[in-house]
Amino acid sequence: MPYSVRRNKLCGLIDHVPIVITAALFVLAALPGRATTYTWNVNTTGDWSTAGNWTPAGPPTNGDDAVITNSGVSVLLSSASSNLSSLTLSRTITFTNWDTYLSATNVSILSNGLMTCVGPFSNSVMSNRVYVICSNITIAAGGSINVNSKGYSGAGSSGGGGAGQGPGGALGNRSSGSYGGVGGNYAWENGPVYGSAAAPEYAGSGGGYNSVNALRGGHGGGAVRIDALGTVTLNGLITANGEDNTSNNGGTGSGGGVWITCLVLTGAQTTANTCMILANGGSIATGGAGGSGGGGRIAILYDPTAQNALPVVPPLNLSVKG
Repeated sequence: MPYSVRRNKLCGLIDHVPIVITAALFVLAALPGRATTYTWNVNTTGDWSTAGNWTPAGPPTNGDDAVITNSGVSVLLSSASSNLSSLTLSRTITFTNWDTYLSATNVSILSNGLMTCVGPFSNSVMSNRVYVICSNITIAAGGSINVNSKGYSGAGSSGGGGAGQGPGGALGNRSSGSYGGVGGNYAWENGPVYGSAAAPEYAGSGGGYNSVNALRGGHGGGAVRIDALGTVTLNGLITANGEDNTSNNGGTGSGGGVWITCLVLTGAQTTANTCMILANGGSIATGGAGGSGGGGRIAILYDPTAQNALPVVPPLNLSVKG
């Protein structure tokens, strides 16, 4: 499986939560040449690995092209794909399991295309994320990778003091989860910050139970990993926000983690919600007694020589508000 080799880093801050934009060098095995185009042929939810869900019968193998564009489709990817030549997506792919990845030379997420994962999950296993290995990936305007509230779960009861799940889970009732930034608190302490600013592989943590209204805490944002040999073109949205509180007295989830490695990153902002990467903590209602979730982590690793050679600097908007 291809992987990245990283070098010198440049750090910055946004909203007082660490964001890292880092130089990177990549090694990626060559993928086989183009063979067959496989088209998803059912208009319902189905598993990627089921042969009859594709025309011709699949699933696609090394060097093939996969096309998922028919209306009403949701595809479940529960194990790693073959090394595809391309994926064209204008519907939904849902990743399950932490080690599941989508591998292709070129990935195109068109308008209405969505990559997401199953979640939230508990402390017992970090079970799901969106993980893409590619040469190039384009997320068009109207397309997205969305793992909002797909991280560690908020506390569902007052048991254990009403603490949220995850390394930075709220330590008790009505407090919020932490990750790259510290979550807010009410009567109980918030959880600690955790993880790496340069390699934010973890998901966000859950908020504390709402003992006043007997409601669960907000879930943490999920995890996104993009390992690209070439260009990441972001005209759409990548979002890993924590969940807002379910009433004005509950704890909220922290933002999740977005970790991108690439040669260069480019994109264009055409509307308000394009060319954006978000890992915000969950919000608290006005006048509420709980706390807002801590901001998540975003790291972008690229080759500085190649990036500086681009004619236009991408108008990328990053946010990890807490």
